[in-house]
Amino acid sequence: MSVVTTLLLGVSPAAGAGSCPATVVAPSAGPLPPAWQSALDQLVVATSRPGQPWGCGGATLTLEIRSDGGLLRVEDRTGRRVERPVDTPEDLVATGEALLAVPVPAAAPAPPPASEARPAEEAPAPPQPPLESPESAALEPRFLLEADVQVRFTGPTEALWVGPSIRGVIPFGAWSVSPWLRFDLPAWQADALPDTFDMSESCLGLALGRRLTTGALQLDAALSPSVALVAMELGEEPALAEGSKADLRLGLELRASHALNGSLRGVLGFDAELAPSAGAANRRIDPALPVLPSYTVGVSVGLQAVVP
Repeated sequence: MSVVTTLLLGVSPAAGAGSCPATVVAPSAGPLPPAWQSALDQLVVATSRPGQPWGCGGATLTLEIRSDGGLLRVEDRTGRRVERPVDTPEDLVATGEALLAVPVPAAAPAPPPASEARPAEEAPAPPQPPLESPESAALEPRFLLEADVQVRFTGPTEALWVGPSIRGVIPFGAWSVSPWLRFDLPAWQADALPDTFDMSESCLGLALGRRLTTGALQLDAALSPSVALVAMELGEEPALAEGSKADLRLGLELRASHALNGSLRGVLGFDAELAPSAGAANRRIDPALPVLPSYTVGVSVGLQAVVP
């Protein structure tokens, strides 16, 4: 069942010439998902600011939440309407401001009878073209929290690692900044390594991403530098060799996410990392231990949620 919320932006009869009509939110048929409600609140604030092209217009906005997103409808005070689909809550403010900033196009008037045709200099102006929904640089940044499980192959010390990761996503329009933390433990190691060998790593990174597509299915690419703390252990006491070492890496990410509801998305990610010092001589924690991983390739799956 869809949820319909109507914003009534009416002009108060007693309002003065220099005042901005108050924005009224009509009761909805049911509660909105948190992400849509937050975006709706931002749109209410934006339309109540005097001096903005989308503010104080006396229009009526209707937001309908559907399984594939939302539908935003604008009706001006003469009853004329225009509507636009809204793929995600992040697009609601930009779409609403765009529709409110340009008057709703009027239907072309019927031509008068030939006997009553007006002179050419008094011919009515052609109707305005349909409104478009340009991207708005004024979108307020949001914060998203993501948890993933990753499987990763490393070399030249061949191993298959499994571990969790967590990241925060701060979008700015089509761009985003994502601090992340990952912990890996080996699930498989090459047969050439002794049974007493073990290793693990903890990584802290910062990804700079760019949105490639929008909608229910979203695709992002990112450059992701990180610092990994690699720990290794080989042998037993008293001939135990162990230690840890920090390693700088440069990574590339490709991440696909799909909307599950208004505030939750499923995420599938692919990434590759390379250590800039992969060819350096000092790539060992201890002479008895294998070299540090020079590259890693990973696949991750997880969930991303909007933090109110």
